[in-house]
Amino acid sequence: MALGQLGSLGIASNVLTSDLINKMKELDESNQIKPYDTKIEINTAKKTALTELTTKLSAFKTAISSLGDSTAFSNRKVDASVTGDNAAASLDAASGVNIQDLLVTVEQIAKNDVYQSKGFNKDTDMIAPNLPSGTKATFTLVQNDKEYSIEVDSNTTFRELADKINNATGGNIQAKIINTGEKTNPYRLTLTSKETGTDNAIGFYAGTKSNGIYQEDSNAVQVLSSLGWNLKTTDFAPDNFKGFSSSSINKINLGSSTTGLQTSLGIAQDTKFTVFVGEEAFEIEAKTTDTYQDLIDRVDQVTGSKVQLSAAGNVKGEFNFSFSAGVNAPNGATVTVFDGAQDGGVGSGGNFQTDANASSLLSNTLGINVVKKYGVDDPNGEYHIKQAQNAIFTVDGVKMTRQSNEVKDIGTGLTLTLKTAGEINFSIKQDTESLSTAMEELVEKYNDLVNYLSEVTKYDTETGTSGDLQGVSEVNNIRTNLVSILFQTQTVAGTIKDENGNDIPANVAVSLQDFGLNMTEDGLLTFTSSEFTSKMSEDISFAEKFFAGVSGFENLNYVGEQIKLDQDIDFKDSGFKITFNETTYDLSKTVDGKDFVLTGADAAERARKLLEHINSFGIEDLNVSLEEVSVTDAQGQKTTQYALKFDSDNGSDFKVEGKDDFLKDKLGLSATQLSPQLEQGTGVFAKLNDYLKGLTGTDGTLTLYEQQLTTENKALQDSKEKTQTSIDTKYETLEETWIQYELIISKINTQAQAVNAMIASMSSSNSNS
Repeated sequence: MALGQLGSLGIASNVLTSDLINKMKELDESNQIKPYDTKIEINTAKKTALTELTTKLSAFKTAISSLGDSTAFSNRKVDASVTGDNAAASLDAASGVNIQDLLVTVEQIAKNDVYQSKGFNKDTDMIAPNLPSGTKATFTLVQNDKEYSIEVDSNTTFRELADKINNATGGNIQAKIINTGEKTNPYRLTLTSKETGTDNAIGFYAGTKSNGIYQEDSNAVQVLSSLGWNLKTTDFAPDNFKGFSSSSINKINLGSSTTGLQTSLGIAQDTKFTVFVGEEAFEIEAKTTDTYQDLIDRVDQVTGSKVQLSAAGNVKGEFNFSFSAGVNAPNGATVTVFDGAQDGGVGSGGNFQTDANASSLLSNTLGINVVKKYGVDDPNGEYHIKQAQNAIFTVDGVKMTRQSNEVKDIGTGLTLTLKTAGEINFSIKQDTESLSTAMEELVEKYNDLVNYLSEVTKYDTETGTSGDLQGVSEVNNIRTNLVSILFQTQTVAGTIKDENGNDIPANVAVSLQDFGLNMTEDGLLTFTSSEFTSKMSEDISFAEKFFAGVSGFENLNYVGEQIKLDQDIDFKDSGFKITFNETTYDLSKTVDGKDFVLTGADAAERARKLLEHINSFGIEDLNVSLEEVSVTDAQGQKTTQYALKFDSDNGSDFKVEGKDDFLKDKLGLSATQLSPQLEQGTGVFAKLNDYLKGLTGTDGTLTLYEQQLTTENKALQDSKEKTQTSIDTKYETLEETWIQYELIISKINTQAQAVNAMIASMSSSNSNS
C-alpha cells in the first residue's frame, strides 16, 4: 500500500498520521540520501571542469607540437628579387631543401604549337565539297612520335572534323571552331597542342602508312590545301630543323647471323642522309660499294660514337636496324633522322633537301621507318600562328632546355615555373616565421590554460568557496611543472667565440628566455618575436637541438644477399643505377660512359673490381663494402661468397634500381628505396610534449582521474538507489503497521463509545427513577 494512500491515517489515534510518517522519511532521506547527491554533484562538477581543463591542455599541446617536431626546422621560404607580373619565374621549395641562392635567366619560355585554317562561313560548311561522292581522304597528324589518322569525305563538316581530331588524339591536339568577327568567312578551325615544347609540335602528312611505309593521298593533299595547309615536304630551312623520329619496322634478311653484315647494301647510287643528336647534326654517306658493316662503322666514326646504327640479328640471319644514342651522346639525348642532306654540307646554312635515294635506303635497305612530320608552307605566318618551342634558361650559368615551363628536375624538392624572358634571383632560406607564429600561439594557449587553472583551483578564505578542482592533487602541480620545463636551463652542443672571434665547439647553457619567452609577475607568458628571430638566425641547428632535441639521422644500412661472383658479368642494358645525395649514378657504365663488364681471374678479383667500379664514381658520404661469407655446400666444401653493403649517416635518401633479374641474380640486390628518419632526443618541447602526454594520454594522470570519478559516481548512484529502496520499503511497512494500529484503536474507540453510551443510558435511567 503506497505511503499516504489512506487519508484517514491518524483519525483514530490522532498521533499515527501520514504527516508524521512523511517527516520521518524526509529526515532519513536527508541523513542517508542527500550525502550521495552532494558527492555526485561535486564529482560531476569536477568532471565538467576536468573536461574543460583537458581541452585547454590539448590546445596547448597542439600549439607546441610543431616546436618539438624537427620537421618544423626543415620549412623553407623563397625570397625573389622580382615579384608580380614582371617576375621571370617563380620557385617553390619543399621542406628540407638545401639553403641556397639561385640565379635564373630565362631566354625563352616553352610554347604550344598553334595552327589556324582559312576562314569559312559557318561550322556546318563542308570541308571538301569537291571530293567525288563516296571518295574518302585520309591525312595523318603527328605529335610526339604518335600518329593519328583522320578520315573525311565530301560530306564532312568543319564541326565534324574538329570532333574527329579531338577524339582521335584524345585531346593531345585540341581542335576548336572560333569566330574571329571578320565580316566574311568569320570562322576558322584551330589546332593547338595540349602541352608545350617541340616534342609536342604538330606535324602533318597528306596520307597514311601502308605496311609501315607512308603513302601520299592526293585527296588528302586537296583537303589540307582547302584548309590553307599546304605542306612543306622538302627544302627545310636549317633553323630549328631536327629531322624526324625513326623506328625499325621490317626485318632485313641477310642470310647469315655471323656474316650477314658483310653483305653489300645493294643500292644503285651513292646517297646521303642526316642524323641529329642533341644540338648536333651529322651527314652520313652511303656508297654503292658499302656493306652493312661499313655503314654501321661510318655512323659511329662520323658522329664520334654519339650515334649508333644497331643491328639486332637472329639465327636466321634476319636483322632489325635502328638508330640510337651512342656512348658519347649527351645525357638523355634522342636521335632523329632526315632522308636527305643540307645544301653545302652540315653547318653551311643551306636548306635541307629530301633525297629519294636516301628515303629508299632507310625504308627498303635498312627497314627503318622515318616518321614524316611536315609543317605548313607558311612564310608569312598566316596559318602557323604560334610555333612550339622549348623553354631555354640558365640556372647559375648552366644552360638548360625543357619541354615545359614547369621544371621539377633542377633539384630534389624544387619546382621552377618559368613565366617570361628575364633574370631573377632566388634565395632559399630557413622559414622561422612559422616557428615564431607557433611561439605566439604557445603564449596564447598557455595563458588561457593558466587563467583557467587559477579559476578551478582557487579558495576564498573569507567566503569559504573554492574552485571545482581545488585540492585535487593531480591538478595542483600542473602550473608549477609547466613553468619548470619551459624555463629550465639546458646544456646543448653548440659553439662559442674564442678570444680571436672564431667559433669553437662547446656545450652552451640556454633557456627559452634566450628566445624571447618571459613571465610576468602574475604568472602569464610574454613573447618578443625580435629576440626569437635574432637568436634563431645565430645557429638554426643549435635551436633545433634545444627545441626538438634532434640528434641526427638514423644510420642507413642496406645489405644485399650473398652472391658467388664465379663468372664475368656484363652490365650492359642492366639499368643498374644508384641514387644518393640527389644524384643518380649509372653503374651499368664506367665513369667515362662506356659499357661496364666485370671480369676477373677468380671470384676474389671480381669482388675487388666490383667494389672499385662502384667507388670510382666517388659517391660522397656513401660507404660501399663487400662482406665475405664462408659457406659450406652439401658436399662439405667451403666457398667464399660476397654481399654488397651500403651504409651512411648523412640522412640522404638511397635508391637502387635496375632490371630485377640482373639485380637479384648477379648482385644479390633488389629495387630498393630507403629514407632515413630523424632520431628524436630530449629537447625542451619534446620534454614538454611528453609531460602533457603523461597528463592527457590514454594512461595519463588526468585521464585516469576522470575514469576514477566516473567509476565513483556510478558506485554512488548504485548505493543511493539501494538506500532509497530500503527507505521506501521501511516506510511502506511502517504505514501498513500503523494502519493496523489505527484499526485496532478505532475498534477500541468504538467499544469505548458503546460502553460510555451504556453507562450514560444507565445513569439517565437511574436519575429518572
